[in-house]
Amino acid sequence: MILNELAQELRSVDEGVEWFKGLSEGDQRRALHALVLFCGQSSMAAAKRH
Repeated sequence: MILNELAQELRSVDEGVEWFKGLSEGDQRRALHALVLFCGQSSMAAAKRH
């Protein structure tokens, strides 16, 4: 998924912006929802390490 590639810096921010702008409104919402889930999983994983 593009979001994962952006997080791993396999794609530039500019590529990510262009990809996002090219999505329909519904797909933009789904992408943002996925991003929220990724952030939640990341913070849960970080909390377990401490």
